Amino acid sequence: MTKKIMVWAIILTLAGFMNLSGAGHAAAAEEQVANLTALGASVGGSSYNVLLAMTEMWKKYVTKPTRVNVKVEPLISMAESFKRLDRKTVDIAWGVNAFAYYMDKGIGPYVKYGKRSFYALQWGERNFVHIITNDPNIKSLKDVRGKRISGKMMGSPTVGEIRELLLKYHGITDKDIKLIAHVTPGEAMKQVQEGVVDVALTIIAPPAAALVEAASSGKIYFVPLSEDEVRVVQKAQPFRIRFVLKPGTYPGQDKEVVSVGGSGGIFTPLDFDEERAYQMVKAVFDHLDEFYAYHAGARGYNFDDFALEMGIWPLHPGSVRYFKEKGVWTAELEAKQQVLLKKIKK
Repeated sequence: MTKKIMVWAIILTLAGFMNLSGAGHAAAAEEQVANLTALGASVGGSSYNVLLAMTEMWKKYVTKPTRVNVKVEPLISMAESFKRLDRKTVDIAWGVNAFAYYMDKGIGPYVKYGKRSFYALQWGERNFVHIITNDPNIKSLKDVRGKRISGKMMGSPTVGEIRELLLKYHGITDKDIKLIAHVTPGEAMKQVQEGVVDVALTIIAPPAAALVEAASSGKIYFVPLSEDEVRVVQKAQPFRIRFVLKPGTYPGQDKEVVSVGGSGGIFTPLDFDEERAYQMVKAVFDHLDEFYAYHAGARGYNFDDFALEMGIWPLHPGSVRYFKEKGVWTAELEAKQQVLLKKIKK
């Protein structure tokens, strides 16, 4: 072999090693992105859009133990979040306190599952029982006898129970109305907007995009609850809170509206990586102004409400680490956390 050939052989060999090394580095870099699946609320709702915004924050700022790429899937049934977390077909799920309460006790839609526990990354947005109508003569639910009511949400027994409780309070049963079902809160609001129903009763985090659209395009009226009606619901559903919708939340809404609601949160299985949980919470709470710019509903996640439902499940240890660093983790929260941790370790 001539010297010239030998030189070229060495060059080609080195080039091959460099290509292999480059490919190896590229593959290694690709492996440093964890593909996660998050289950969100129904498409079009505030909660779904807020989760999309949250995933953008995670993709941008989470770096440890790896970067993340998060795909969001919408849910149909409100009970689905915790069922799929339990089956581990999703890594992260948005859910509400009503179903966390049911899953924690193994009741309602989770009887076959038994008691289950998960970690909350953080609690946040408040959901609100919206009761809306296109009829200005309907001032209270006592006025709905003989009316068409969209008050049965598929996959959400809590909506049906609230309807039955409030109608019963006024001496009305489902036989006295024409009951119509809806699959998503947005659909219920569309039914009112299009005159398919006279009243819609559904649960969604405000401001709901579908209702903003409906209120912008035509006159929509809110039906408030009395204090007695609030207590009736809370007695049957102890996880409910009295909720006041501030004026101006929706176009044309110039008065506050009293109703009941709950809270939502982001949940993980108990074996979800602690460093990743810490990074995900940090990604959102270290950049709240950026996060809030995505959607008005994002403001439900804040330093005042991050531990709203500490009576159900504990916060993820990664979350606790972050909130301790920010100086907002109190002795009272720590005491609650320890009680809840002991419960899930039994």
